[in-house]
Amino acid sequence: MLFAAGISPPGPVDIFLRMDPTVMAGTFLAGRAVLAALWPALVFLALTALAGRLFCGWICPLGACVDLADRGLSRRRSAPLNRSVRTGLRRVKFHVLALILGAAALGVSMVFLAAPIPLVTRFFGLLLLPIAEAAAWLGLDALRPLAASMDWDSLYYLEISNSRFGTQFFLLVMAGVVFLPGLLAPRFWCRYLCPAGAVFSLFGRKPVIRRRVSDDCIECGLCQKRCPMNAIPEDPHVTRNGECIACETCERICPTAAISFPVARRPRTIEVQENAGKNPANASEKQAGRKRQPAFSEPAMPRRTFLYTGAAGMGAALLAYADIASPLVAEGKGAPEERHTLRPPGALPEPDFLARCVRCGECMAACPTNTIQPVWFAAGLAGVFSPVLEPTRGPCETTCNLCGHVCPTGALRPLPLAEKQNAKLGTARILRYKCLAWEEERQCVVCDEVCPYDAIHLERVTGNPVAVPFVNEQRCAGCGFCEHHCPVRAERAIIVEPAGAVRLASGSYTEENAALGLDIDLDRPASDLRQSAPGEFGGYDRSAPPSAGDDMPPGFSEPGGGQDRSPSPYTGSDPRPPISRPDSESGLPPGFSEPDS
Repeated sequence: MLFAAGISPPGPVDIFLRMDPTVMAGTFLAGRAVLAALWPALVFLALTALAGRLFCGWICPLGACVDLADRGLSRRRSAPLNRSVRTGLRRVKFHVLALILGAAALGVSMVFLAAPIPLVTRFFGLLLLPIAEAAAWLGLDALRPLAASMDWDSLYYLEISNSRFGTQFFLLVMAGVVFLPGLLAPRFWCRYLCPAGAVFSLFGRKPVIRRRVSDDCIECGLCQKRCPMNAIPEDPHVTRNGECIACETCERICPTAAISFPVARRPRTIEVQENAGKNPANASEKQAGRKRQPAFSEPAMPRRTFLYTGAAGMGAALLAYADIASPLVAEGKGAPEERHTLRPPGALPEPDFLARCVRCGECMAACPTNTIQPVWFAAGLAGVFSPVLEPTRGPCETTCNLCGHVCPTGALRPLPLAEKQNAKLGTARILRYKCLAWEEERQCVVCDEVCPYDAIHLERVTGNPVAVPFVNEQRCAGCGFCEHHCPVRAERAIIVEPAGAVRLASGSYTEENAALGLDIDLDRPASDLRQSAPGEFGGYDRSAPPSAGDDMPPGFSEPGGGQDRSPSPYTGSDPRPPISRPDSESGLPPGFSEPDS
């Protein structure tokens, strides 16, 4: 929302993503790289060893959303789950963690499926943000008459972009998976499914600061009922430290103030003294010197089972490498599969990009033209939900470089604006069978006019009464302005494909372009248009009438000079020369000939 309003947020916008240990571990294993930007995750792992799962109880935004959803679902919640079911469910999050780490070990990132912070950033940025923008637009429309009556021009002409994303149904399904299980138990996702919770649970099994119950406890059972994480078993003096999120709910509701969170100094086995306590009902047990179970006696997950699940994650990675989803990709005429993998500017080479990208959606939400979209299977199974450019929705704005600066893992490099403007994202290609000038012989100069790199120019060809567009691949940066503004709807007559894209893990795009012989230059003056030699773009005759001015595109002349080839609106006559139609036997367009002629 801040980016949409043109406001720079204070501090890094990806700070929560940097705190997620699942993002750190998955990126480290899949990308084979240690990212300095993810140091907050290490800090919170150290804090977890010191004071328990503070992140889950006090900081995690997804946990806060789950708490809010639980308040609305609590009245319809069914009977509590029995003990055996709860014990089995507590191990599910470790299976999810093992699956993610196993796939990451073979270079496939599956962090986006269950990591809490990527989930919540997608939920807010790709689902709630478009809804908020639509509501703001409706409210703004309601205020326009008032602004007009008050001569408040800035409000009257104010516009709010309304983003659209193609996978919002998938986001709704994921939101249901996270929030609806609250009908079964409070904080169901945090208790049983969250892989980050599994990591914090492993590091927080023996915290220095942990829950302590004094002998004033009357064993009323209130703390057990109200604990959102089911971290207190049948004996209220015992705590599952790996499950406790230090929310201090038990301390607030204890009627005898017997619960506190001091620095732990007691040994593992707690022995109650004979004369301790004020509850006479428990005197016999205390006099017997009953030994209670240690707080961390319950195993998190058998190691062998953890290894089996990790092996299953490796198998999923192998399936991703086999690209079993390729039959699901539709290959239409003039739209090969590769065009759907047009990556945002600054994207690393494809294997490194897919290994580092956690599909958080930050780049998609920050894009001002809504051109960055999540992809389904067009990029393969390993690339599901990764960001791609869709120029039909909007071009890649040449004055914007936000996407690289909000990426938390470096999958998109944070390029300076000058470097971003020189990044070659792909190459435009004209579909002549759809182009108005090529196919229907109707004058159209839209792509030539909107190209900010002057990579498209018009020329005359034999047999066509109007000038037709050509793309200079050495100048084209793949920004998508031509495809977005093309007047041919459905599939555009000019599309941008990733062919020729320059993907660098490091170094300068400007220097790489010079080494490759590319001539990418933003806002090139019209007088600098390089005249192509005959036959440079193919074996066609591009002879054209001489132009009266040197700064006119090929095939055009000054008014009143040269050869006027436009039809006269006054006489109704058509001064154009007769057009030779394709031969019925060969079916070749004008200006074409058989290969042997």
